[in-house]
Amino acid sequence: KLLQVGLKNIQFESVDFIKTLKNFPRKLPMRLPKNILQIRSPNDRKAVFIMTTLPLILYVNELILRDRVQIKNLRLKSAEGISLGQQENFFLRNQTTKLGLKKLNFGILLKHVDIIPPSLAIAQSAEESGWGTSRFAREGNALFGQRTWKKGNGLVPKKRATGEKYKVRSFKHLIDGVHSYARNLNHHFAYKVFRAKRANLRENGLRIDGLSLADTLFSYSERGHDYIQTIKKIIRKNRLALFDNARLRNSSATVTSSPDA
Repeated sequence: KLLQVGLKNIQFESVDFIKTLKNFPRKLPMRLPKNILQIRSPNDRKAVFIMTTLPLILYVNELILRDRVQIKNLRLKSAEGISLGQQENFFLRNQTTKLGLKKLNFGILLKHVDIIPPSLAIAQSAEESGWGTSRFAREGNALFGQRTWKKGNGLVPKKRATGEKYKVRSFKHLIDGVHSYARNLNHHFAYKVFRAKRANLRENGLRIDGLSLADTLFSYSERGHDYIQTIKKIIRKNRLALFDNARLRNSSATVTSSPDA
């Protein structure tokens, strides 16, 4: 069962202790703690941030993997000449429509429906939100600095250039922003290289790790190469790769880096 909670229900430990954990509480904080700006120690603030964001990332990965497993099972079933049921066809049509595909292609679907390495997600959210201290993170539950030009929820950057009309997307809860971030990397045409490299790692039985995939994110920020180097530095300096094998307690799905059958 999944429990969405406030931060008062979460027990925080030191960064060093957190890095020894393999299983994390199945609790999703709805927002960052109000007093995060008052946490003086950078290490303590990082610990709070990781214990807030990591369960969210792991949960979103579980949902993605659940869909991925279903797609693989239906591909096998279809290859064996077994007719798919109404709900199964509806599921595949829905997945295909979300990608804007004209017809079902299992190979393409599987390239899009896959996990985001926790190390990469933590590093990007840390960079974009200042480890949870930015106005966008505190007021808009926006951890990944996603821009929007649509009318609706969004925060106007104070230093937005004259003539610019974009806002930074805001969300009701933190989990909504994590879902949006994962969809962005998994669906947007700008991250085609990201998905291709991830698929290549899987096909070769290699671990899907944040450092490898960070090199493909040249379109994520206007800073381009400098942004990529910053993300890789955050992963290395904070040893975030340790979280790529983390799980939620009582996980119903196992996030793996095994090659496709």
